Amino acid sequence: MAKILLVEDDVDFNALICTYLKNEKHVVDAVFCCEDAQALCETGGFDVILLDWNLPGMEGVEFLKWVRARGGNEAIIMMTGKGAIPEREEGLDSGADDYLVKPFAPRELLARIRAVLRRPSLVVPTLSIGAATLNPGSLSVTLDGVDVRLPPREFAVLEFLARHPNQVFSPEALMSRVWKMESEASIDSLRTAIKLIRKRVSPGIIETITGAGYKAGN
Repeated sequence: MAKILLVEDDVDFNALICTYLKNEKHVVDAVFCCEDAQALCETGGFDVILLDWNLPGMEGVEFLKWVRARGGNEAIIMMTGKGAIPEREEGLDSGADDYLVKPFAPRELLARIRAVLRRPSLVVPTLSIGAATLNPGSLSVTLDGVDVRLPPREFAVLEFLARHPNQVFSPEALMSRVWKMESEASIDSLRTAIKLIRKRVSPGIIETITGAGYKAGN
């Protein structure tokens, strides 16, 4: 299970890859351009980035260089129809961990993801929220030396708030930032997720700000 950023401008192909990844229980943020991908990378926490080369605006290889220039250590797999050796060379030399030429079988993509996740160099920093420590790599929370497992959707809520301490987010803003591709997202589903987080981790791990929304607890 990993947190994956998919950057692919073909709407149908984007949706298809999302389906395969979610069937494997991965947590997926999907965007169609590098500018949106940059905004998501500012919050961090991705294990793998699946990156198309030909994208509107900034090309994928330029986004790849941007990620590496800012010190990002996410595993990056290029997905592109550019199969010539010089282009593969450019992608790998720019910081890609793997290179997959379209068209490819979804099973091959999933195998490549598993391969890069096995590499010991892939280290995801932990986060703190209140007295709890979050490990985005394993989707686990440690509290008083005890590991607590959360479902991917609930972990995504907690991780987002941990990355934005002291900021209050309305329910609508929180859902739009955390569950971008979840058609079933609703105020009720968010409340249910927060209720589960509080029950499994700590009642004060997420604070409700009356009339405004939610923030990370102290």
